[in-house]
Amino acid sequence: MPSPTLRVAPCDDSLFPGARQVFRLRRDTGGLDGIRTSKEIIHGIVSLNADPASPHHLNA
Repeated sequence: MPSPTLRVAPCDDSLFPGARQVFRLRRDTGGLDGIRTSKEIIHGIVSLNADPASPHHLNA
């Protein structure tokens, strides 16, 4: 199975006060045969900009 995919984009706080970034995390799960059995997508909002909260940091 491929590793989780994380996409990050900057945003302003017009919809959520204090928001600086939004992200989308996709996780695929499956058996040892490599066939995907499920997909999970998580959306989130972060109050830190990209300097202290890089995509690598958010994925950890």
